[in-house]
Amino acid sequence: ERDLAIASTIQAELLTNSVPETIPGAAFAAHNHAAANVGGDFYNVVVRDSGEIYFAIGDVSGKGISASLLMAQTLSAMDYIFAETTGPADALTRLNATLSARVVQGMFVTTLIGRFLPGSGQVELSSAGHCRPVILRADGTAEEIKTTSALPLGVFPHVIYEQDTIPLSPGDWVVTFTDGLSESRQTDDSFFGDFIPSTLARRSLSTPQAIVEALLTAEALHRGRTEQRDDLTILVGGLT
Repeated sequence: ERDLAIASTIQAELLTNSVPETIPGAAFAAHNHAAANVGGDFYNVVVRDSGEIYFAIGDVSGKGISASLLMAQTLSAMDYIFAETTGPADALTRLNATLSARVVQGMFVTTLIGRFLPGSGQVELSSAGHCRPVILRADGTAEEIKTTSALPLGVFPHVIYEQDTIPLSPGDWVVTFTDGLSESRQTDDSFFGDFIPSTLARRSLSTPQAIVEALLTAEALHRGRTEQRDDLTILVGGLT
């Protein structure tokens, strides 16, 4: 129990340090809650010297110590790859090649990588089998982004990933999450993911933190007294 508590603290520090306190031209907020002492969910935000802002969210298959170890390995590889990649799809291709040689057979990582280009008015997204994000526009409309998806990381060593470009204005927020949020439900209820756009739409949610809190409140009400089954992670970001 002591070792698990220490591991939980280390993991929390890893994630806390994964988002810079200040990011010129952008803002982010994140939340992570493991179903057990440690988990396999992660998020990451990296600002390059060029002003490009890379962000990622992911979910390692399984739970507990094995998932947390692969999660830490993925974060470490990601920091190195983000420093030299040409875009989100290229980052996933490189990350997959790196992890495929190291992951235990049967494990995999779903991941969504994005890139904000300040001044371009757009966000680029590439998905490796991860939950589709939602975009909350400044006018209060919210919709699921139909990203082009491919295999999760670690399944095959050679996978070609594609990326999508979505117009973005100041005040628009990209809402990403793991299936601990989207698949949350009571025993016989529908998945919470069906209600994420409607939960966000037409509300005065002008900051990433307000969006995170609104989702957590709505998810808890939807799940009721049912115990949390999976790690739950949210990362919200946008240009300012």
